[in-house]
Amino acid sequence: MLCYYTMLHTTDKFNSDILIQMYLNWLQRTKNQMPNLNYQGESDFYYTVPHKELIIKDFKDKGFNISFKTNDNIKNNRFTVEILYLDHMLHLKFYKEITEQSIYIDKVSIPGIFRDLFRSSYILSDYVFKIDDKPYYLDHMIDANTELPIIILRGPNYRLDPKELAYQLTGNAHIVCLNDCQSAIMIKYPHQNIKVFQSSYKESHNRLLIRLCDTIRSYCINLNHSHSYQQLYEMELQEKQKDFKQSTIEIKEYYENEINEKQMMLQMFQEEYLEKCQLLEKANKINSELTHKSQLLNYEPLLINNEDDEEYYTYIMNLLQITLRNLDNNEIYRRKDIMRNRFSSLALSRNELETIPFYYA
Repeated sequence: MLCYYTMLHTTDKFNSDILIQMYLNWLQRTKNQMPNLNYQGESDFYYTVPHKELIIKDFKDKGFNISFKTNDNIKNNRFTVEILYLDHMLHLKFYKEITEQSIYIDKVSIPGIFRDLFRSSYILSDYVFKIDDKPYYLDHMIDANTELPIIILRGPNYRLDPKELAYQLTGNAHIVCLNDCQSAIMIKYPHQNIKVFQSSYKESHNRLLIRLCDTIRSYCINLNHSHSYQQLYEMELQEKQKDFKQSTIEIKEYYENEINEKQMMLQMFQEEYLEKCQLLEKANKINSELTHKSQLLNYEPLLINNEDDEEYYTYIMNLLQITLRNLDNNEIYRRKDIMRNRFSSLALSRNELETIPFYYA
């Protein structure tokens, strides 16, 4: 259960490193100190000992979070001290869970780290009021547009101790004391008119103090719109899951596009292959025709009409004589037989072949 919340504006000099150092210094001073704690500046840090855990995590644009939890302290209750730093603003939260074995204490104690921050020079004032545990004694009420409520104690004798009230509500309200003939407790909420806090003289001091503190704390808690560590962690997991799904979709689309492109290229290559096959078939057909014609030209007998073409006949006979002269002398077969084999395609007459001179080699 969230039992304390306040929001503070910081100076430009403040940063997450200063916050971590202040937080660790406070933690090691408390009864809940963690032995052998060794923080080396990690943006995501988790350290645990029995019944205690410390978490330091940078949630980037959602803020820098420090959270300390104890599950079983001296009073047998569970509490969480959490600080969120975002956009030069500190969100201070104190969660407390009461169990059946707890030693219950009515008043809510403010964690020491919160008071260390209130006293530091890194916290801006709320209008003219500093964030501290001291009351203000004024002659008259000023028109102050503050972010925190103002509790006005009036009268010659105040119903409540101003110092004790200021200490209990540090960071939740400013305490202003005014001298007046009548005693009263009044509250000035931000952007509202002053209202009287109803009380009875029969009501005890402690009871009145508790009721007034609970009223102011409840008002401040209702102003809390920041996320807790658990909420931020769940949001981060959801974003990672969303990014993973988106990445999966993008990868799927990428490979589907790749497959479609490959299929288109394959279809194009198949069409080109078929076209090449058709061209090859045509080329083979043409080649076959040309080969056939070439064979006809090479083996068809050449007919010579010696009556009509005397000049061509003379040329052939000269060619035969040249061929005979160029034969190798070592050949043992007759030159006339060779000439008959080589020039049989000329279809010369038997008488014409007989005129070719021959002799043995």
